Amino acid sequence: MSFVYIDDDFVRVKTGTGKKDRFTLAFGDKIEITKLAKSSKDTTELVVHGYRDGPFKGTVRGKLKTRKKGILKYSMVDVQQGDGMVFETPDERKVFIDGGDNQLFARHLAARYQHKQSSKTKPMEVDAIIVTHGDADHFDGLNKIVKSETDKKIKQRKRLFIHPLRIYHIGLVKASATGRKDTEMFGRTVKNGDDLFLVDLVDDPSDTSIVPASRLNRPFKTWV
Repeated sequence: MSFVYIDDDFVRVKTGTGKKDRFTLAFGDKIEITKLAKSSKDTTELVVHGYRDGPFKGTVRGKLKTRKKGILKYSMVDVQQGDGMVFETPDERKVFIDGGDNQLFARHLAARYQHKQSSKTKPMEVDAIIVTHGDADHFDGLNKIVKSETDKKIKQRKRLFIHPLRIYHIGLVKASATGRKDTEMFGRTVKNGDDLFLVDLVDDPSDTSIVPASRLNRPFKTWV
């Protein structure tokens, strides 16, 4: 297959004869051209890849502007509070940054990558997940992705199976607030003049010899 990418802001594609059999491609979307229009009155035939539940065939009226290389895609997902972001490189390497604290990030990913048709035996590879912050509104939503793998109440189209190749985090593990001062929730501190510094950095939050489960708050226990 010889892939090319849309080199126009928006392109209307027809997949049938009905009004609902039309949708819009955007700059950078991946396609394969099977017949290139010779004039503005002719039709370009193509196969759409990496979109919805594709690949599928479609047509565009007239000539179509394309580019040989893909683009860097960056999405800021509305998770209401906290952060949830997706980077996708031109060669389709994926990086997730945070994930909010609810199901919105997981739902966005399930819809966005539905065409990947991931499963427990064939999960979608994610090159890296980066957790930038120790509060739940930055990572608890990632737990919803894992939950979707086994929760039978979640519809198939809202499920996503992933295989993260790397997971990076800030090195701080948050404890339950019960019975602790705010200055004790992330472990030991050292004071230098008027400034207070956290010194308990953790490489692997799942290593119970370093971080006992009794010290973790609920979102971190679930994450581990």
